[in-house]
Amino acid sequence: GTNGYVKFSNGLIIQWGQVGEDTASYVSLPRCFTYANYSLANGVISDAGRNPLTRNIAAAYSKGACGFYKASSNYAFNWIAIGY
Repeated sequence: GTNGYVKFSNGLIIQWGQVGEDTASYVSLPRCFTYANYSLANGVISDAGRNPLTRNIAAAYSKGACGFYKASSNYAFNWIAIGY
């Protein structure tokens, strides 16, 4: 998938991307945020037959300014992050 970001004149940054099932547990953001308190959301693409509505794959509790950890390696997902 294509990862990217946009930075607005007020400093707000919106980043997005796609992570494959075989991607390492740490996902690097296209651009580091100044602060690690950004919002992170995800949507499952492939979940090996499991119910995607019950899955939160991006481990938002385990993130840094330059990336985040996957909660599981069995899923491919899209993600979006918003912060400064």
